Amino acid sequence: MAEMDCGGCHTAAPEKLPVSDCAGCHGDRSGLHLEGAHPGLECTQCHLPHRWAVSERGACLECHSDMADHNVPDFCGDCHGF
Repeated sequence: MAEMDCGGCHTAAPEKLPVSDCAGCHGDRSGLHLEGAHPGLECTQCHLPHRWAVSERGACLECHSDMADHNVPDFCGDCHGF
């Protein structure tokens, strides 16, 4: 996503939200994307705009705070495949 032109998602420069659904280009989800509450979430709840790759525990701990002491300091995605 970082290599895309802004117009790939936004129709106007000051626009905050994307104009297209992420699934339009990324329809093939797998792993944990399809389990639990994940299918009902907006993509940007975990994939922060302009940084897309979830590579830090903080994104997961926003919802899974009960796992804060689980396998620290490893990234959740190292064991839990998406």
